[in-house]
Amino acid sequence: MNRGKTRIHAPSGESDSPPPGYDSASAQIGDLLLGRYEVFQVRAGGFALVLCVTDQRTGRDFAIKIPKEDPVPSVGVFEDEVSFWLRLDPHPNIVKALFVELVNDQPALFMEYVGGSPFATLREWLDSGALPETTVLAFAYQIASAMEFANRRGEVVHSDLKPQNILITPDKHVKVTDFGLAHTLKMVSGAYPVIKAATWEYAAPEVIDCRVSDSRSDIYSFALVMYEMLTGHLPFDFELSDDPATAYSQMVMFHRSGGIKAIAEDLYYKGVRGCTGRHNQELGIFLSACLQHFQSERPRNFADVLEKITFILKPGRSHLPVESLSRDEDLQRAIALRTLGRVEEALGRFNILLVKYPKDSGVWHEAALTLEAAGESERAREFEEKALHLSGSSWYTRLRKWKSIF
Repeated sequence: MNRGKTRIHAPSGESDSPPPGYDSASAQIGDLLLGRYEVFQVRAGGFALVLCVTDQRTGRDFAIKIPKEDPVPSVGVFEDEVSFWLRLDPHPNIVKALFVELVNDQPALFMEYVGGSPFATLREWLDSGALPETTVLAFAYQIASAMEFANRRGEVVHSDLKPQNILITPDKHVKVTDFGLAHTLKMVSGAYPVIKAATWEYAAPEVIDCRVSDSRSDIYSFALVMYEMLTGHLPFDFELSDDPATAYSQMVMFHRSGGIKAIAEDLYYKGVRGCTGRHNQELGIFLSACLQHFQSERPRNFADVLEKITFILKPGRSHLPVESLSRDEDLQRAIALRTLGRVEEALGRFNILLVKYPKDSGVWHEAALTLEAAGESERAREFEEKALHLSGSSWYTRLRKWKSIF
């Protein structure tokens, strides 16, 4: 491992030490996983652990997310998250999910490692106070771009937008991460799903009230994050408890008393208090719209949000680089879905891969294995034969001769 690297700091409230209840025999700093990945940091999360590792064969760093063994239901939640994340196309402002390996008999998601910055998460930036207006607008533009992109193939609810889940690269690019509560909005048994977990201080009123949420709930959370970037604090006039149950009760009372309505009205007429940037009034009106108590009164989607931020930025609009998956990354995603048992989803990815790489024997071989896993043995043999043909295998030549005899 390159010991000279600046390593990512643990987010606030987290530690480099294994958390309580974590099986220290599974992984410790300095351990080698799967014979090649050296652990240099262990972080605790709500349902999972994140191990920062270096691949000893390539020198590349990864962040590995592994579900906690306790509670057991977290494994099922985790597999849903991994499946969702692997289906997302790459975007420069979304942490890239790469592939899945089994670590200690548990599925582990390998993601791109975002590090090298003195402040690795937005939470750490905010621990030092408010940010300059220009920085806030640049970060907000990138967060909105990530969410608008995630919604292009169907309405997505992240459900946990907060500073801890927004990573910052050394060159100040934003990366949205942690889709543990994310889901595509669709009816299940005739009803839309209700979010039953969140970081309560960033949760929209409908989430607090256990009503149906949609992308406008994320817009509310996004606006609170933006307000915090501008001021260095959330707009509540009370100290939020560290106990989740107590914090939830506090937020219930806050919303029932019309707290956010008063804040939104104040923003509309007076701008963001304490901010002296030249866009203060425009930002106040924008945040007021996003923080409306009722979903129907907020911007409809992140495309609208992005349009409004772009209007405020005017000539200063950020131009994002185009992000794409390499052939190996694309293939590993499809294999990862198969590993998780999401065979139909994996086959969908292989259909795309075979169009992109029609002469790639490796793609045909992995597609054959996936067809076999789906119980389509005859098609699997056809695909394997194609793979052997493309690879020029002597085995394939002998197979053809054998077939010609019979």
